[in-house]
Amino acid sequence: MTKTRPLPVLTVATRPPSNEDARLTFEDIEAIRSTATSPTEEEPLSPSLVLTRQKRQRVNAGKLDPSNLELDRLNEHKCPKPKDDAARAAVITAMKGSKFCANLAETAMNKIFDCMEYFEFSPGEEITKQGERGQHFFVSHAGVTQQMIDGKATGSRKAQVAFGGVASMYHCERTASMLAAEELTGVWAAPAQDFRRIVREEAEATRDENRQFLDGITLFDGLNAQQKEAIVSMELVSEKVKAGHVVTLQGSKLTTLYIVKSGTLQRVLGGSLAEDDTLQGG
Repeated sequence: MTKTRPLPVLTVATRPPSNEDARLTFEDIEAIRSTATSPTEEEPLSPSLVLTRQKRQRVNAGKLDPSNLELDRLNEHKCPKPKDDAARAAVITAMKGSKFCANLAETAMNKIFDCMEYFEFSPGEEITKQGERGQHFFVSHAGVTQQMIDGKATGSRKAQVAFGGVASMYHCERTASMLAAEELTGVWAAPAQDFRRIVREEAEATRDENRQFLDGITLFDGLNAQQKEAIVSMELVSEKVKAGHVVTLQGSKLTTLYIVKSGTLQRVLGGSLAEDDTLQGG
């Protein structure tokens, strides 16, 4: 089952213990597919080099915002905090509940924590902003965060919850803002480039399995072996979603392609997102 455009539904995992979704961006699929129909050159570029060149061209054309708005905002809220055993354990526990990190070995989670810095925010201050490119992966440490979509509150989250993984992993626009809802809301944040590198290093362990999986997807039948390898190497990442948890949110901009690797998805109209990312109503 694949989704290639936003659907007017909420999609939730329904088969325990988990569903795994492989994701890659629409732009990257088109970049790789275009190499199959481009004129032959005397010295053709590899698919990964073509993809890198096309990404650079999109940046130069202004389609990817190169500004550091999120980083500038975080720097104003940096607060030195010891990385003691208690903090490390709390962050790793939160990461185990993240669909991006659930498949990671604990050594990889420790690497992510080693890259993190601590930040504190007052009530109403933005931690992440809808529409900005994701530059950090977050884990809340203290206080409560409030999720906002198009200026409307869509849910709150207590401490020890990971967020911001989608935009950080795929360098896409954030689909929601996260605000501090209590005094001195504290978060740990890892730079997106470090987060992506660690997650993709771990993905190498399942490279052959993912390559075989990709061969069974008819959407990619027009690609040759090199182009499929480019997808597996650069963009295909597994996520593990607990039963009952939302995969895509109704009304949100869908920036990546999901391919169900195992388990079952259910489409639900209406409802709302609960604090624990499960569906209420609908």
